[in-house]
Amino acid sequence: MASFKVFAVVLLSPDDAVKERATTSYPGAFVYNETFILVKTPASTLSAEVAEKVGLRGDDGTSDASGFVIQQRGAYSGYTRRDLWEWFASIEEAGEVR
Repeated sequence: MASFKVFAVVLLSPDDAVKERATTSYPGAFVYNETFILVKTPASTLSAEVAEKVGLRGDDGTSDASGFVIQQRGAYSGYTRRDLWEWFASIEEAGEVR
């Protein structure tokens, strides 16, 4: 069974470049809305790596985007769109969340 992590990319305001990098770097990313994206990564991935790949961190100073990345730790709850729960179910079927 493959192990993976789930990270939330949270933007302070919509940024098309970050959204494009997130969906290109992480196929199957779930774009909840213009400021919240969930990505599935290999278990060895660090939040800093995700932030750099999507353009929220880096020494090149080229990104004007403002936001942060947090790791989801396997527990979630709430009431929201059905497609979000379906996305979580599909990735849980694919392997073990770390």
